[in-house]
Parts: sequence; structure tokens; C-alpha cells
Amino acid sequence: MEIPNAAVEVEFRTLSEKSAIAAFCLQDPALYGYYLGDLDDFFFDSCTFFAAVDPKGRALEIVLRYDPPSGGSSSIQAFSLKPGKAPILERLICYIRDSGNLPRSFYFHSRHEHTEPLHKLLCAPAVNSDVTVQLMQTFGEHYKMRLDVESFKRIWSTRIAESKARSGATLLTEEDANTIKKLYDDNYPGNYFDSTTLATGMFVGLLDDPNGEKEPARTFNSAAGVHAIAPEFGVASIGNVVTRISDRGKGFGEVCVAVLVQKLMEERRIKNISLNVEADNIGAIKLYEKLGFVIHSSIEESEYRAVV
Repeated sequence: MEIPNAAVEVEFRTLSEKSAIAAFCLQDPALYGYYLGDLDDFFFDSCTFFAAVDPKGRALEIVLRYDPPSGGSSSIQAFSLKPGKAPILERLICYIRDSGNLPRSFYFHSRHEHTEPLHKLLCAPAVNSDVTVQLMQTFGEHYKMRLDVESFKRIWSTRIAESKARSGATLLTEEDANTIKKLYDDNYPGNYFDSTTLATGMFVGLLDDPNGEKEPARTFNSAAGVHAIAPEFGVASIGNVVTRISDRGKGFGEVCVAVLVQKLMEERRIKNISLNVEADNIGAIKLYEKLGFVIHSSIEESEYRAVV
């Protein structure tokens, strides 16, 4: 297969210097929220950063591979800094493929307009290997949304701070893992939940019974947490937002996300907060917009598996 834009002189290698990764990603904290969040020591050992570097050692493109410590499918984030054609990113994907660094099973994330060309490169035969990659399913277009902090502050002070439902908001712990997993399994099937993220201390649940008068007392009607967080860089990516089906439309999800955002800003000094949402999930988009989130970019999510 023809190598995209081979005339540009670049070196392809793994990148382990956090300062170099951060310098590149801070050009667009919303787009690279997962990259920056995974620079935190809590996540960093589970990550591999692949980079296309110019002769002066500056990163031109970076691809993130995350292998969850709890097992399961890996994740590859391949976002080009700029929209439009991305020949250097395409060459970096070829390098990852041909060097045997594609996982056996993985979720793939890229800008919406880059999905088709990167798909062709992922599924092309690797050099000196009998392993090929097949597309298993696509999850369609998603929006990456970023928080407008000033808008959120106004919303918090005028609507959320005095909400009755807020009294049931509590931080979750690792002891809540089984309860929360059941909440996802029953109400958000197919959702990816990594229980180790509970240890970040930034996972909020809305108690069914804030007064503890019922048994079992610690059950939840809504939850929201972080996929990645790096206080050093002031960045967090929110995910795993769920509300019990029978409790939807009551504002519980809004309160849960709002409390999480407030804690991220107050307790961890996070300034750049982003999340991903399905482009056709109008209800969720409206919920996030009510809290001050705005659409930042269009992305695509797919699942791949290696075969011999």
C-alpha cells in the first residue's frame, strides 16, 4: 500500500516524556482530554503514546493506546490536531500496525472525517505479519463536548446548588463497584465501565435513600464519573453517566453530573472538562448543554479485532 505523504521527514517512536506529550496536547485540551488525563500516575502505566516527531524532536501527531488494568478490550485514541487531511497521522497508524502494536481487541476513536482513511489502513495487511484487523462494529458519530466554565458557574448558583436532589449526591468508593456495575448492566447495557476509576475519588452517585432509612441503604438511581483526570494539567474527561430507566426525566442525571463537575473544579482545580456523547442522543446533548457544555468536535468510535 502507498505510504501517505512519505516525503515529509518524520521519526515514528513511542514517547514517554510527559512534558513533551503535554506540550502537544495542551494545544487543544478538549480534543486531547483523554491523553492529558492519562498522564496522571494513576493511569500512565497503562498507556503507550506513539508519536510522529520532526527532526527537531517536536511531536507532530500522537496516538494513545490504553490497556485497562482490569482487563478487557484496549482503546486507541487517534485524533489529529487539525481537521482535514491527516497524512502524518495516517503514516503513524501504519507504523503502529506494522510494528505489531495493535491490540488483539480494541476500540478506536478518531475525528469523524478521518474514520474512513484510517479504517483502510488499520485493516490493510501488516508488513511481515499474518495478523490482520477486522472491523467488528461501529458506534457511529459522537460529539466531543467541552465545558464553558463561566456558564456552568451561573447554572450552579441559580439552579443546582439548592436542588433537593443534590442532598443525595455522594462520592463513590471501590466498595460500591458491584452496585454500580449492576446499575450499568440493568440500565446502560453495553456501556464500558472500568471499576478501577472509582479509586480516583471522582465518581458521584445519587442515593435512592439519602437518609439511610431503607435497606439496602446504599443504592443509586444515577451515577457519573471520570474516564481520565490529571490535576497537574487541569484536565478531566467525564464518562459513565447513567440514570435508572424508571427515574429518567426527573433531573437526577443533571444533578449528578453537576455535582461531579463542581467537585472537579473545587477539589482538584480542574479547568478543562470534556465528555463524549452520541450525536443522535438528543436528550443527553440537551442535558449537557443545560449545564454549560458546548459541542467541540465530531468523532467516531468503532470496535476492531485481530485475526490470523
